[in-house]
Amino acid sequence: MVRHKYSQTVKPAIDANVFVAAIKEVTIAKKSLRSVGSAYKIDKSKLARYISSLMEANIDPTTTSNEKLVDFVSNLLKRTGGKKIFSVEQEDELVQYLLRASKMYYGLSICEFSKLVYEFAMKCNIEYPVEWDIHGKASWDWYNAFMHRHPNLSLRTPEQISANRTKAFSKANVDAFFVNLDHVMFQKNIKYEPHRIWNMDETGCPTVPTKAVRVITLKGERRVGQKTSAERGTNVSLAFAVSAAGQSIPPFYIFPRKNMQSTFMDNALPGAMGVANESGWMTAQEFVKYLAHFIKHSKASKDSPILLLLDNHTSHLSLEAIQMAIDNGITMLSFPPHCSHRLQPLDVSVFGPFKKMFHNMCQVWMKNNIGKTLELRHIAPIADKCLEASATPKNIRSGFRAAGIQPFNPNVFSAEDYEAAELMETNLTSADADAINLEVPSPSTMPSTSTIPNTSAAPIQHILQEVGPLKHSAPIKKSNRGRKSMGSTILTSEVNVANLRRKSDEKKAKDSQNKENQKNKAAKALPSKRGRPRKSSVVMTIQNMSDSEDEDFCIICKGVMPKKLNRNNSIHCNTCDRPVHLKCANLTAGYYTCIHCESD
Repeated sequence: MVRHKYSQTVKPAIDANVFVAAIKEVTIAKKSLRSVGSAYKIDKSKLARYISSLMEANIDPTTTSNEKLVDFVSNLLKRTGGKKIFSVEQEDELVQYLLRASKMYYGLSICEFSKLVYEFAMKCNIEYPVEWDIHGKASWDWYNAFMHRHPNLSLRTPEQISANRTKAFSKANVDAFFVNLDHVMFQKNIKYEPHRIWNMDETGCPTVPTKAVRVITLKGERRVGQKTSAERGTNVSLAFAVSAAGQSIPPFYIFPRKNMQSTFMDNALPGAMGVANESGWMTAQEFVKYLAHFIKHSKASKDSPILLLLDNHTSHLSLEAIQMAIDNGITMLSFPPHCSHRLQPLDVSVFGPFKKMFHNMCQVWMKNNIGKTLELRHIAPIADKCLEASATPKNIRSGFRAAGIQPFNPNVFSAEDYEAAELMETNLTSADADAINLEVPSPSTMPSTSTIPNTSAAPIQHILQEVGPLKHSAPIKKSNRGRKSMGSTILTSEVNVANLRRKSDEKKAKDSQNKENQKNKAAKALPSKRGRPRKSSVVMTIQNMSDSEDEDFCIICKGVMPKKLNRNNSIHCNTCDRPVHLKCANLTAGYYTCIHCESD
C-alpha cells in the first residue's frame, strides 16, 4: 500500500459557509465553475466534486436549508485521502475519549490508541483493512490520516504527576486557598500591589543532569553515550523568589558541605548568597537565613508590608522564621499540599524552562572543558545564567496570571481540571461497563469486511468504555496512618502563631521530662548481692548510645562500617584516609578519592 505523504506546510482552512455560497452560485445562479472558483479562491475540480457529492446524497441546494448544507460540506471538508473507515460521529467520539483520558492524566500512546481503534472497529462491525488483523491494531497510515483530519490533536511528552498531586488538586483545596488569599488581599486594611506580592520556592541543581539531550550520531547505532561528571550527581538547592510585577531577588544557594567555601560562589550574580549544610536541603536554620536575605532585597517592613506565598514544607513553619516575618511586615500564606504544580507561579512558568536550560548548559560546559569534572563551584555561575534567561518579567507575570493570583481570579480553573481528583476520590467500580457485557469477537471468528456498520447494539460511548484501556478499580480504603496533611494556612495569623508556641512549649516540657526520668532511673540502680553494681536498662541504653556514636559511617550510603576493616569490605581515601564501603566506591581506577577531597 502506497503511503500518503502529507505536506508539512499548513494550508489555509476553507470556511464551509464560503463553500456553500460557491455551490449556490453554480447550481442556482448557473455560473461557470471556473469563474466561481476564481472568485471564491476554490479549485474548480474540488468544487465540482462537492456538487457531485450533493447530487449523490439527493440534496438539492435550491430547496435544502443553509444549515443542512453547511453541515454536509463540513463533513466533506474533514475527509483526508481515501475511503474513511469510521463515520464523523464515531471519530468525534474517539477524539473526546482521547481528550478525556488526557485530562485525567491517563493519556494514550500511539500503540494504545491503535489497539483501541482496532477493537472499536471490530465491536462496531465496521469494514477495515485486512492488515489490521495481522498486527492487532490500526495501521500507521490510518493514524497519520486521523491526526491530519483533527489538527487540534498533537503528540506531546507528558509531565509526570504523582498520585498525591492528582488527588490533592481538588476543588475543595483550591477554593480554601483562594478564600485565604481573598481574606489577606481584600478583607484587611492593607492593599498589596503587584510589586508587593511575592512567591518563594526551592529547586535542585544537580552536578549530573537527570535528562540527556538528543545528539546527532550514525543512523542505526545501538548504543549512544554521553559523558557525565560522575555516576551520581551532587544536588545543590536553589531558593528563588519572584513578584507579581515581574521582579526577582538574587538567588540563595545551599551546598551539601559541612563548611562553606568562598570558591562555591565565584563568578555568581551580585547579591547572591550561599550557605552550606550536610544535606544540601532547606532546613529551618537555613530558611531563617534566607528570610533575612529576602527582607534585605525586597525592602520588607511594617511600613511597606509584603505578601509571601510559599509551600508548607516543615522548614518554613519554624516559630523563629514566622516571628521574623511578623516583625518585618511579611504575611506568609501557604499553598495546599501537593498543589504547587498548578498554583505556584514559579512551578508554573519559571522552573520548567530553567531546569531544561540548566541541563543543556551543563552539557555545554562539559563539551567546552573536556577532561574536567563539573564541581560545586561551577553550579552558581551556570544557574545564574539560566535564571537570567528563564526568569524574565514576561514569564513571571504569566505564572501569576495562570495561577489566578494576580489578577485575582478564583475561577481560573474549570471543572475539567478537577476531573482527575474526583476520579481518585470516588474510584468506584464502573456499573455501566459491567451492565453492557458485550463480548469482543476475536479476529478469527469475525470477518474483517462488512458493508453495513452496526452501532445500534449499544451507544458508541459504552463501546469505547468497554474496549478502552481506562478501567475503574475497586474502592480504596482510607488509611489513618501518618500525620494529617496541612491545608492552605495563613502562617503569620495569630491562631497559627499561638498553635506553634503551644506545640513548642509542649515539646520542651516533654524533652525535659524525659531527661529527668532518665536521670532518676540511673540514680535508682541498686548494687547486687555480690557487691557489684547492677546494670539497669537505662545504663545499658546509654552505653549502647555511646557505642553507636563511636561507630564509623560510610559517607556515600550513610551505613555503618564493619568493625573489622579489610580490603574485601572497605577502601580508604588516598587523601584523608577515611574508609567507605568497597561496593559504594564504584572504583574506576586503582585508588579512591572521596567526594569531600575531590571538591577541595
